[in-house]
Amino acid sequence: MTLGPIVRFVARSAAWVRPYRGLAAVIALGLILEAAFTASVPLAFRMLIARLRRAIPIC
Repeated sequence: MTLGPIVRFVARSAAWVRPYRGLAAVIALGLILEAAFTASVPLAFRMLIARLRRAIPIC
């Protein structure tokens, strides 16, 4: 896939979104936070399980 169509899409989208820059920025920030939360949940469970295994000896 070449970069040309992607650049054209971003340029057109920027023109359409220009009147709503503030809202678009809020939505983009929300999407970034949501992606970070989604990525952190499995890591948090992994850390929790590892700590529980060290704290509770299994016979």
